[in-house]
Amino acid sequence: MKDIEIYDLATDVISSIAADLNENLYSKINGTLSVCWLRDDKFNASAQSRSSVDEPPCHIVNMYFGLTRQLYRDIEEYCAYIESERDKPIFDTLFGSHHKYKELIPSSFSKAESKENMFISALTWVFFHEIAHLNQEHGHIRSQILQSDNHLIDECNVHKSENLEGKAAAIYHTTEMAADFEAVYICIKELVRHFKGMDLENSIGSFACALSCALYKFHGIKPLNTDSAPKGTHPSAIVRLEHLLPHIWEFFDVAAVQSLGEIKLSRSELVYICELHSVTVSLFWFRKQLLTEEKFSEFLHTRTIDRTGGREYMQTIINTWDEIESEINKNKRFDDPFALLRFTEQYRKLVFETINS
Repeated sequence: MKDIEIYDLATDVISSIAADLNENLYSKINGTLSVCWLRDDKFNASAQSRSSVDEPPCHIVNMYFGLTRQLYRDIEEYCAYIESERDKPIFDTLFGSHHKYKELIPSSFSKAESKENMFISALTWVFFHEIAHLNQEHGHIRSQILQSDNHLIDECNVHKSENLEGKAAAIYHTTEMAADFEAVYICIKELVRHFKGMDLENSIGSFACALSCALYKFHGIKPLNTDSAPKGTHPSAIVRLEHLLPHIWEFFDVAAVQSLGEIKLSRSELVYICELHSVTVSLFWFRKQLLTEEKFSEFLHTRTIDRTGGREYMQTIINTWDEIESEINKNKRFDDPFALLRFTEQYRKLVFETINS
């Protein structure tokens, strides 16, 4: 696909989604959603509200053509990497004993369709991440903490705000995870709406792959240093992935969702499908960046609380979410309780249990 074709596909997809949101959601509260396309090569997207929380929403999402091109090219390279079977012996060792081990690029779609499906999944997740910031009025929450009138939420801040610490950093990290959560929820609802049966099963893996491609791109080659306290504006992209993959398999593990999607997968099979596709992306990214072998462990996701400082980090995130959740509930524009970040009692127990317990 040529660059101009990538841009055309991206603008068509996002314009269609924005039109649907305006017609079915924003119009009902006298609000507007606009999309601004920026001819910049940055791998970036941003969101801005031009209204106060007491006014009808005037929301803007800025999408960068550079993001669309880089997303598609990474997915294109990933597919070529899988087809080359360069690391098939590694995949056979990791996954070969599982009865669901199968082709990573499903034959139910053509190669072009597979790339396009993954690209659209990654692109729409980024877009809905920005919409989630706006829906939950994260700019308002952040401005209260920082005593600032700047309601611009810029994904590229991930590269230039390492000095943000304390309460402000905790608010930023927590609201980023909340936006991630809502965006994944919306995307997987759309998968169930568009696909059924084996096509849906294949699409679960493709979405896990696309999500991983987007987050590894945001991660780049930065070292994975999980500090016990949040720093900067964004969590590590790999830490974000560690919390989003379970959201996918937990959603599809619900009996009503399985019935609606005409699939029947055990929880272990859902975990396997998501892990398989995500791990192959981590190895692809490692190869793409030509990193040394000792760096590979930094590119594999695990449980955040199993990392040094990870338990303390998540304690801060959960405590911060508990502090701001009521304010977000009060100000959010569209009421869908399942879209809000949540931590199960089981997970809270794991996070807050003492090391010696």
